[in-house]
Amino acid sequence: MDKSFPLTGWGSLAVHAGHKQDPNYAHLVPIYASSTYVFDDAEQGMRRFSGKEEGYIYSRWGNPTITEAEEKIAALETFGLGLEAKGILHASGMAAITTLMLSALKPGDKIITHYSLYGGTEELVSKILPAFGITAIIADLRDLQKAQDIIKAEKSIKMMYLETPANPTIQCVDLDELSKLANSITLL
Repeated sequence: MDKSFPLTGWGSLAVHAGHKQDPNYAHLVPIYASSTYVFDDAEQGMRRFSGKEEGYIYSRWGNPTITEAEEKIAALETFGLGLEAKGILHASGMAAITTLMLSALKPGDKIITHYSLYGGTEELVSKILPAFGITAIIADLRDLQKAQDIIKAEKSIKMMYLETPANPTIQCVDLDELSKLANSITLL
C-alpha cells in the first residue's frame, strides 16, 4: 500500500489496508498456494531462518496472502481508536485460544474462567495448562460478587477468559462488568 494514499475511512481500510504492491501489479493480493519459498542463495535462507532478514520461508509460518488478511483485520478492528495492532490468523479457534494462553501465561500463573466452556477450551484449561504449571479457577462468573471475591483472593490470576454466549449451553456472562473486574487485576 502506498503510504501517501490516506486510509481515511472504514471503507478504504476494508479495501486497501495491508496491501503491498504486487510485483505483477495485481489490484488485490493473489492467493499464494506455495508451501515453501526459494532463496537467492543458502546464506539468504540462513538469514531468514535466523530472523536476521525478513521474508517468507514456509507458508505455515506466513505468506503474502495471510499477511494482508492479518493487517487488514487489525486495521479494521482498531479503526478510529488511535491504536496500532498486530493480527495473527490461525487455522482454528482452538489454535488461537491455545496460542493466546501459552504465550501469555507462565508457570505459577492462574486463569479465571466461567464453568460453561466449549469442550476443547475446557480440556485445555483443565488438562493441558496444568502440565505447564498454570492453574485454572473455574467459577460461575454470572455471580459478579463471587468473581470479585476470587480475583481479590487470588493474586496469581493473570488472565480472565470468557466465552459468551457459551457453546453449547448459550449461557451468557456480563462482559462489561467482568471486563471492569479483569482490568482491576493489575490494580489490586
